[in-house]
Amino acid sequence: MRYYSDVTRKYYESEKACLEAEEAAQKEEAARKEAEAKAVEDRKAAAKKVEDAYAAMLTAQKEYTKLRREFINKYGAFHMTFCSDNSDSFDWIDQFFRIF
Repeated sequence: MRYYSDVTRKYYESEKACLEAEEAAQKEEAARKEAEAKAVEDRKAAAKKVEDAYAAMLTAQKEYTKLRREFINKYGAFHMTFCSDNSDSFDWIDQFFRIF
């Protein structure tokens, strides 16, 4: 007599082999679901870090704009030199060209 498992969708020669295969398949499925849940949580945590950094950047940018305006109002002009160390300042350019 052969046994068919609805879980694994396979035939087995004994009931014991069928039950063992179903148990192994269920453990594998549980491990897969746990890994997927962990991946979702990791993605949420990474997204939260990006959102927090963005909020901090906006706050810093507002402060920079305010201080720059005050400086310009007081002294008439503001000059700033950019070098390769400030390459992250041009991240928007890099993002723009990734579109093409």
